[in-house]
Amino acid sequence: MKSTSTDEWMTELYLALTAANATELEVAETVADVESFCADADQTPAEAFGDPREYVEQLGIGRSTTWRERLGYLVHVPTMLGIFVVFDGAHHLTAGTTASLTWGHLAAAVLLTATTLGFATALFAGRRVLTWVVATVGMTASIVSAVTLDRAVLELAPALSLVVGGLLLVVPAAVGTVQSVRERDAALAAARRVGTPARSTDEDRLSVRVIVASHWAVVVAAFVFAWAIALVAKIAPAG
Repeated sequence: MKSTSTDEWMTELYLALTAANATELEVAETVADVESFCADADQTPAEAFGDPREYVEQLGIGRSTTWRERLGYLVHVPTMLGIFVVFDGAHHLTAGTTASLTWGHLAAAVLLTATTLGFATALFAGRRVLTWVVATVGMTASIVSAVTLDRAVLELAPALSLVVGGLLLVVPAAVGTVQSVRERDAALAAARRVGTPARSTDEDRLSVRVIVASHWAVVVAAFVFAWAIALVAKIAPAG
């Protein structure tokens, strides 16, 4: 096994535990056991436990993903669709034309969701090459679909398109934020049960900010880039 720092090893451990679908308590107990053993033995995690993924396999922890959990991934479809609808609405609003929801938008939203899930699955499994192959193929297929499948499913006024796109972005972001905060609270409770020291107030606030940023950054970015691209497209012909 190649030489890795403690931080790198722990990151790989978290990824392996995530890939195994370990519970919050299992994650907390595993991390606590590793840190306690290494402190007592004066060894690095790599020296004491070897490869983190093999170590997790030896522990035999984790569980299979339920169908309910898998269906929960579909919450990403509206987000991806919202990005396309917002971009289209901004473009047509600046151009003074009618916006439309196309089959390409729908196909690209599904493909991007599948790409995101495939990317995360490969990343957590440590398949780095496959991770980037999935990302490249998925993004390419999504863009090609959005551009070529231009038959309209529904035509909308540009302002209404922006509202619909905004809702498709905001609602999943709000739901995701609430779920992530609840998962964080469950993880902290599990950590306390195994004796992990409580976080400081600053660390707690930072974790909440990270959660909010991770869910809402795409919403802000979608509107900012949509308007920027639309304005550039409108100005470019005049230049």
